[in-house]
Amino acid sequence: MTPKNYSVLYILNQKYAELALMSIRSLLAYADPDRLDRILVADIGLRRDTQRLLRRLSPRVEIVPTGVWVGESHKRHSRYWTEAVSLKTRILRALVARERNLPLVLLDTDTVVTSDFSSLLDCTHDLQVCRRHAPAQ
Repeated sequence: MTPKNYSVLYILNQKYAELALMSIRSLLAYADPDRLDRILVADIGLRRDTQRLLRRLSPRVEIVPTGVWVGESHKRHSRYWTEAVSLKTRILRALVARERNLPLVLLDTDTVVTSDFSSLLDCTHDLQVCRRHAPAQ
């Protein structure tokens, strides 16, 4: 059963702001506006000017404070990178509880949306996971 509405979650610090802007713009361009409820951005280290820029993209964008600041290291498996990745699960869990029955889609900031994916969401399952055809480099 496909849900009527859904929200999208990004977990973001300043280092990935440009990628997130690109991803959110592509989401807004291709998502069915009658089905996309909100775009939640869990703030783990955004500057205030970046928060304002994200909010200006759409009234659907909501910055979610987490009380967590994660450094800006790009190095995979660095302390900051590991902390940011582990935060995704904790933040997702907290927001699923907050959002109740509205489906919540977690997207990485380097995701480019190229078509509406809402028909792929299935409310008969508690969790859906997608798999890349090729591993990330």
